[in-house]
Amino acid sequence: MWMNRLKLSRVTALVLLAYLTFSFAAGVFLADGTVHPIRRPLLPKDEMQGQRIAHAHQLRPVMEQFSRVGGSGPTTAMAKQ
Repeated sequence: MWMNRLKLSRVTALVLLAYLTFSFAAGVFLADGTVHPIRRPLLPKDEMQGQRIAHAHQLRPVMEQFSRVGGSGPTTAMAKQ
């Protein structure tokens, strides 16, 4: 009888440890995905659409300062003033 309790407590501890490990790993993965979303390069048609909208609303100086994702990460181009 007491061997059954020992076996049951070991299995319970193992299941609890596996659950906590999985929960921790999932939490880290989800938090990282939330804080650091995937960056996608801007398609040329989307960039042209943004320029058309900016031109229509006379926001050309604002469009001169933008952030673009390059091969090595994000870079920022600043407008000449």
